[in-house]
Amino acid sequence: MRLGATNISWTSTAASRTGRGVADPHRRGRGGEVFVQPARDPSPLAPAFLQAAEALGYPIFDDMNGILLEGAGGGAITNVRIRNDRRLNTPASYLYPVMDQDNLTVLTGAYVNRLTMEGDVVTGVEFEWNGHVRIITASGEVVLSAGALQTPKLLMLSGIGDRTQLARFDIPTVVHLPGVGQNLQDHPIIAAGLWEAHWPLPMRNNSAEANLLIKSSLELETPDLHIWNIEGPYLSDVTGRHVAENTWSISPGLVRPASRGTVELQSSDPRVAPKIHANMLRDPRDLAALRTAMEIARELGNSEAMKPFVKREVLPGPLTGEALDNLIRDGATSMHHPTGTAKMGQDSLSVVDAQLRVYDTKNLRIADGSIMPRVTRATPKRPA
Repeated sequence: MRLGATNISWTSTAASRTGRGVADPHRRGRGGEVFVQPARDPSPLAPAFLQAAEALGYPIFDDMNGILLEGAGGGAITNVRIRNDRRLNTPASYLYPVMDQDNLTVLTGAYVNRLTMEGDVVTGVEFEWNGHVRIITASGEVVLSAGALQTPKLLMLSGIGDRTQLARFDIPTVVHLPGVGQNLQDHPIIAAGLWEAHWPLPMRNNSAEANLLIKSSLELETPDLHIWNIEGPYLSDVTGRHVAENTWSISPGLVRPASRGTVELQSSDPRVAPKIHANMLRDPRDLAALRTAMEIARELGNSEAMKPFVKREVLPGPLTGEALDNLIRDGATSMHHPTGTAKMGQDSLSVVDAQLRVYDTKNLRIADGSIMPRVTRATPKRPA
């Protein structure tokens, strides 16, 4: 199967994979605080995976953060935030250097309960810290940035949401916004592609050093599948019973999911976690795309390029039809990219406007992945 195949050749060279990689001048700069580069000295499994992909007709690129993400797709060594054998993170790059500024206070161990409001005006934040409930009053705006799962929870606890749901927990409705907690999207990844090697394989960098972004159908304008080569067993709670020694995985993910979920309250107690209905694969189009992805994963794993690393195929094996669909369902798990639960827009389920201001409130904006109307194809967070 060669869905999305092109005639573009592999232009990668070992010498180009140094420093910050080969920067695309139109799509990626070379400065700034975020050091990113293709994984250095990858496991031999990674280039073999890319050779297998190239043999199927998929183009291979020096840098995954360039035209690969905006064109018809292809494969690349995974970009990572590792320098001098140390893993980097966003707080270390941006927050720690300014921690001594007078206009910045960082409280660790603080638990936010809700926003404080006077009518439709957001006045501050109520939180627990060192065993006491405290309130900080805002002199200007409050910017909520708690993520696609906690942001809708905090809005609803503050009386901003669908009045029917709020009434279940005796929370007075301050602003009726039925879209709060709706439109949950995530990238499902299927942890059900497993091969056994003849000997232990090295796990390096982020242990997923090669990936492939492709289409499940030639009719699509952009890729909808993200297939990862993982240098160890990557399985779900259900498929984990198939684990064996010296195993590695090819795990396809869906980056244009049609399914939508919800985030709901379970209680008016801020300490109670929200109820998350992921609804993965609920839309039959998602299952159809992942069925194709599993077929491509098998072609890659059983290819000539990967034969040196294969003693036997463990999963999915010769499964077809309903049996394969059930394996996909059993292996479905989150790629940890939840978005969309306080989406930007102008329809009845929109929560924020184009300036990230929450509708029908004053002094409140949201700045996190919850405002995305649609999840991005690329991972909506920093690289591994």
